[in-house]
Amino acid sequence: MQSSPKTTTQTTQTEPWSGAKPYLQSVYAQYDTALQQGKPQVWQGPTVANQSSETLQAQQMASNVANNATNNAMLGNAATATNNLIQTGGANQQANQTYSNLMGGLNLGADPSAGGLASLIGQVQNGQNPTNNIYSNIANGNNPGVGASQSALGAAQGANPTDAFLASTASGANIGNNQYLQQSIANNQQSIADMLKNSTLPTLSGQAAALGRNGSGAFASQINSATDTAANQMSKVATDMYANQYNNDVNSMLQANNQMSTNYNQGVNNQISAANNLGNSYAQNANTQMAGAQGLGNNYQQSISNLSSLLGQQSNAYNQGVSNNLNNANLALNAANAGTSASQNAANTQLQAAQGAGNIYQNSLLPAETIGQIGGAKDAYNQQILNGQIAQWDAQQQGPLIQLSNFANILNGGGYNSQSSQTTQPGNSAMSNILGLGSLFAGFLSDRRTKENIIRIGKSPNGWEMYSYNYIGDGEIYVGPMAQEIEEFRPDLVTEIDGYKWVHPSAFGDLNNNNNNASIN
Repeated sequence: MQSSPKTTTQTTQTEPWSGAKPYLQSVYAQYDTALQQGKPQVWQGPTVANQSSETLQAQQMASNVANNATNNAMLGNAATATNNLIQTGGANQQANQTYSNLMGGLNLGADPSAGGLASLIGQVQNGQNPTNNIYSNIANGNNPGVGASQSALGAAQGANPTDAFLASTASGANIGNNQYLQQSIANNQQSIADMLKNSTLPTLSGQAAALGRNGSGAFASQINSATDTAANQMSKVATDMYANQYNNDVNSMLQANNQMSTNYNQGVNNQISAANNLGNSYAQNANTQMAGAQGLGNNYQQSISNLSSLLGQQSNAYNQGVSNNLNNANLALNAANAGTSASQNAANTQLQAAQGAGNIYQNSLLPAETIGQIGGAKDAYNQQILNGQIAQWDAQQQGPLIQLSNFANILNGGGYNSQSSQTTQPGNSAMSNILGLGSLFAGFLSDRRTKENIIRIGKSPNGWEMYSYNYIGDGEIYVGPMAQEIEEFRPDLVTEIDGYKWVHPSAFGDLNNNNNNASIN
């Protein structure tokens, strides 16, 4: 018998698994309540730790040093002295003027005998003095004293050989380079230590033992006092020896500078003396030539002879004037050198004082810097404590919400939703029965072999170990159990499909409702 036309109706329903619904409703309710209560609350306290007392103290100390009138006046004086030295170079202006005048040359004036000698020579040439040949021979001759004076002048112009030995000391390069100083200090300090060890301490110990005071506070105080005294003596020995050595080195430097100055002045004097001798030698040579000519030309005009004599006297007077000028120039040079040396010494003293002022100011800041470093360390530590408190607050505020979210992900994100499909064909009950027999397995893949980056995060409400992970090749993070662990206690809740283990959603139901009455600790 032919069936009547059939109508097919298909209904698809997607909803959470019935076992997860109560948990989801509870999670959503708790989450909503937390949000209505204003959670998570933002940290209301300060985010920057207060400065430590050491930091505040260091800032105040540095401010006090910077605002100290005495320090500012001292630095101002040092800056003024340094600027003056930069502008003037510590030079003596009067000495510089003297040097400038000497470098410009001495104004010796004109030789008053020059015109008379020219006239005399003309008269002799015009008169054809028979002694001209002899006079020519004498005029072309050289006084041996001239060559000697030239040699002496060349030697005087050379460098003083002692200057090379004095230069290192005069420059200050040898200050603080006494190679025996450290050993001498160590020897003196060892003597003090030996006296403390072999005499002072045994004496105190003997006295205390005689009085029965060994181990007492007074005995310890005596030992500490004796030790401190010895330490102070050792420190004083080093300080005194360093100071004495420095003073000796400075004195040696000053003496070397003075000696080089003396050598320089003596060299100048020697050059001037040699130049005078050379001039005198030339003059004497000319006089000798003139005397020879006068002696051979005695028959020549007596008036010319008298004139020559007068001109010679004028020449000598001129030479004497030149000598006097040179002597005066030498005195002026010595005075200028002395003024320059004094000015340089004063400049060095001012520069050292300015440097000392800067050192004093920097040293006055050292306590503030040290305390500031301690304060900085405390500030950093306090900030770490505050950061920890803020992080703990955030964790406390976010923790419950994160747990609720993770639990909701477990319930929704693991494939727990179920789908049902029903086909109804009225009038064909046999076909309906066949289709009604079909059912699909509803669960989720939870085989450990398909996962990576597995981290245990706690337990589910019914006791399964829960993990965060991602599937191999998939970067998304999931939360759920391991099928192998569930299978160990409830093999009925695990199904193997294509070689991988799947967990049935009922694994999150009541563990006591099972055939094997299994339980998890």
